[in-house]
Amino acid sequence: MAEKIQLTAEVFIDTGKDFRPEDSLTVPYICSLGETVTLDFDLSVFEHSCGFRFDPLLEDSSMVRLEEIALTYEDGETKEIEFSRIKTNSDVDFEPIFVYLHKDPKFFVDEALSLKLKSARVRFQVLELGLAEKEYWQVTALRKVPGSASRCIGCGKCERHCPQGIPIREMLKVAARELE
Repeated sequence: MAEKIQLTAEVFIDTGKDFRPEDSLTVPYICSLGETVTLDFDLSVFEHSCGFRFDPLLEDSSMVRLEEIALTYEDGETKEIEFSRIKTNSDVDFEPIFVYLHKDPKFFVDEALSLKLKSARVRFQVLELGLAEKEYWQVTALRKVPGSASRCIGCGKCERHCPQGIPIREMLKVAARELE
């Protein structure tokens, strides 16, 4: 029998003030590598929503297969979100498998689909942990395909943390326009 691992997922709701820890729900879960995990989140605790972010685990670098993000709205309608409307901060993409060489994997749903949320269901698999230590993922050939500048979601977090004050979002827009 496969070893069970305790991990922690987190959902962030942008309530108009960016993604903040006080606007998040944290859920511990136990799974084996490769086992499908389904997590349900009651988002009615948030008065307002204009953004949705899912962090599948907080503990380690990883390989994650995203199977589904389904959002239910205040009017009762449920939508399964298409992959083209989800962005991620992965280091390597084999959609729907994403490799994270860092300990902060994130999936962002298009803001236009994140208004007036009531609940969310996320299905995914953690396929591997501890990838940052595995040299074969560091090979340049496995990095994201050219065109990754257009994957910027425009949240501005990089600029807030940049000690040089570089306008990263604007530079990525230019790179996407001129190089992709």
